[in-house]
Amino acid sequence: MHEEFVITRLCRLGRVLGLARGPRPGGTPAVLVIPRGGRLHAPRLVLFGGPDAPAPHVPGSPAPADAHTVAHLDGLGGAARRESADVLVGRAPRPPFGAARLRRVLERHPGCGVAVAAGRDGPTAALRGGETVRAHGTAAPWPCAEGPVGAGPFGSLLFAWTAAGLTVGDLAGAVVIAGTLGARDLGRSGALHVSGRIAVVPVGGALRRRAAS
Repeated sequence: MHEEFVITRLCRLGRVLGLARGPRPGGTPAVLVIPRGGRLHAPRLVLFGGPDAPAPHVPGSPAPADAHTVAHLDGLGGAARRESADVLVGRAPRPPFGAARLRRVLERHPGCGVAVAAGRDGPTAALRGGETVRAHGTAAPWPCAEGPVGAGPFGSLLFAWTAAGLTVGDLAGAVVIAGTLGARDLGRSGALHVSGRIAVVPVGGALRRRAAS
């Protein structure tokens, strides 16, 4: 990870998920979202994988698979791929991809849902719904070496989250923990091996939240 074709599963946890220190090689990249007030009541777990990855055991409600495509803005070639991508990623921090530039990316690519770029203090992302957010955190590196929080994984998290009908405001008001989900053991999922925490911070305004769930 991070793949050009990403499969995600988002579930509502049905029981307590154990946490372990330090990421675990070979596990499934995952993000645990724990509500802290607001309208989101139950914790959510987002799992990430590629087309060839086996379906992980999910410790909660059934989690149907969703998929999206990722393309890089600063890569050579691949114009057709960028035109059809759900998430567009600018990896180079210089020249910087500010919020206004990310908005222009969305304007030029009407099929894109999230435009995201790396930065010194964490990636910044603009969403089709109008929100712009930045990720700060200690998840180093999650789940690939693009910086403290990878721009591509952050874009995929936002796309999967909003595609499930949740809002970025729910993320901003929650405890967000990144890591890898351990292998299944005796019919139960393993612990979440924690890389660190991610703070989702609004850029230039308040974020909307959805109805209670």
